[in-house]
Amino acid sequence: MREVVLQHKLEKEKLLSKQYILRDNLSRLKPFLNNGLIKIIAGPRRAGKSVFSLLLLKEKKFAYINFDDNALSGIKNLDDVIKALFEVYADFEFILFDEIQNVPNWELFVNKLQRRGLNIVLTGSNANLLSRELSDRLTGRYVTEEVLPFSFNEYLHAADAAIEERNFYSPEEKGRFLNHFNNYLSGGGFPEIVVNKIEPKGYLETLFDSILFKDVVKRYKVKYSQKIYDLSVYLISNFSSEFSFTKLRNTLGFRSTMTVEKYFKYLEESYLFLSLNRFSPKLKEQIKSPRKIYIVDNGFILAKAFQIS
Repeated sequence: MREVVLQHKLEKEKLLSKQYILRDNLSRLKPFLNNGLIKIIAGPRRAGKSVFSLLLLKEKKFAYINFDDNALSGIKNLDDVIKALFEVYADFEFILFDEIQNVPNWELFVNKLQRRGLNIVLTGSNANLLSRELSDRLTGRYVTEEVLPFSFNEYLHAADAAIEERNFYSPEEKGRFLNHFNNYLSGGGFPEIVVNKIEPKGYLETLFDSILFKDVVKRYKVKYSQKIYDLSVYLISNFSSEFSFTKLRNTLGFRSTMTVEKYFKYLEESYLFLSLNRFSPKLKEQIKSPRKIYIVDNGFILAKAFQIS
């Protein structure tokens, strides 16, 4: 275990040596750093949660462990991790647990550490980190922040394309602005694509499949993986459209509406999709009306939506 922690320490130091785009919501979480609350940073894979957390703790003494490492899969005694962290770091103020959702019963473990007075920051790629899993075990003892792909403002800074207000109304700047906006709409805002200028389609196709099969099929032990894949591609191909679970069941040939609802919940919890209720002053009408489907990043549409040509 000591060797694993040493390797993660080297990774942490390498990451901290690089330059990054400051996220718009970074300052919102900083005031909570020095209190005893557990800090939760959640969002989709590759959206920048780890970098966000490292920047949050950059001026602090902190230990780091990444549970997305195969060397830690199936670990049974988490006290061995804590022992190794103190052995390697000796003196630290915070612990950063990366991708904590990979640890079974992580809530019990984190709750125990907090009772011992440790200041903890967690990241995870599952929306349950913001809901059921937290409310069951950590009631009132945590603060949360979501890290999503770049906003358009963050995209402009990452692409070194920020436009000064005094120049905005010139034809040249308007054209340049619209070019960046079109690229953002089609390619999305995942940091690696924007910063490293990666061709988005292949990268996002691989990322989508990885999230679907690692964070959904594997995590929830989905028996019919092809059915949930078909559901996800159908939803992407009909983004911003209204949907109902009954209609999805009939269209895609599911045996029950309950299965569709369950699969849809998995897709939302993995941060692939977002749904929106129709507005109504009456709660009953909101619940009964069809919802609209959206995807967490526009680039997934280019990568995975069904297209005739």
